Amino acid sequence: MTAGVVVVLGPVGINFGAGMTGGLSYVHADFATERVNLQSVRCTDLESLEEIWLRRVLRRHLQLTGSPVAMRMLASSSLPLLRIEPVQPPCSLEDAWGAILSRINAAETQTFESQRAVAPESPFVM
Repeated sequence: MTAGVVVVLGPVGINFGAGMTGGLSYVHADFATERVNLQSVRCTDLESLEEIWLRRVLRRHLQLTGSPVAMRMLASSSLPLLRIEPVQPPCSLEDAWGAILSRINAAETQTFESQRAVAPESPFVM
C-alpha cells in the first residue's frame, strides 16, 4: 500500500502491512496486534478526529451494503479499531484522508439533494 485509507472489518492475514510505505489501514484491535508486520508498520490508537471520519465511512458502507458488522461498530461508544501506518508515515492524517473525505462529502451531498427532491414540501418548514 502506498496511499489511501483502508478499513478492514474482519480478520487480516499474517504479515499484514509488509511493504506498506504510505496510506493508512484501520483494523479491528482483536485481529491486528499479532498479525501485523512490525518491521514495516506500527499500530496506534485512534485520534478523536479519526473516529469521526471512520464513523462517516462506516455509515456510508452501511447505507450501501447493509453490513451488520458496520452496524455493530456504529452502535458502540468507541470504535474497536487501531490505525496501522508505516513506521515513517509520508504525510499527515489530514492528507491521507483528504481524497476519501472529499468523496464522502460528495456522496452525502448527492444523497441529501436526491432526498430533498423526492420529499414533498411541508408548509410547516421554515
